[in-house]
Amino acid sequence: MSVSDFSRNEVEAVIEAAMLESTSGSKTPERRVNRRLPYAANVVIVPVGPQGKPVSPIVVRAVDVSTTGLRLDAGTRIEEGMTGAVQMLRPSGQLALLGFIVRNYRGAGASHEVGIEFTKLPETMSADDFVDEHGRLKLLDPALLENCHGGASDAA
Repeated sequence: MSVSDFSRNEVEAVIEAAMLESTSGSKTPERRVNRRLPYAANVVIVPVGPQGKPVSPIVVRAVDVSTTGLRLDAGTRIEEGMTGAVQMLRPSGQLALLGFIVRNYRGAGASHEVGIEFTKLPETMSADDFVDEHGRLKLLDPALLENCHGGASDAA
């Protein structure tokens, strides 16, 4: 199902606001007051491992987005308190990179629903870790490109 340009613009604005909020450090006290928009898209998370170093990227499916976070449908357990970086493809086609912390996990069988809050990148990560020699964000997984052909662009 295709969304209107209005909805795409809303998702774009929400991701832009999330990026600004995560770098400024200001937070809305109650996370649930923020409007959630459908955002059916692949995203890539890069968790911080036990030694404080980034581990292999994991592709998960986003369900919705707000200025403070994402709800994810993951194929594996993702522990509450885990931190890392999340890369998303914005409706404009630009990549976005934000820090995250897992705030909520519910799992049963093959279903793993995860709530992440956007944050600054963890201290053990730098934006420089994710850019190429031209200063552009590297695409962490080609699965993000699937969003251009039906995922985030066609969120219902």
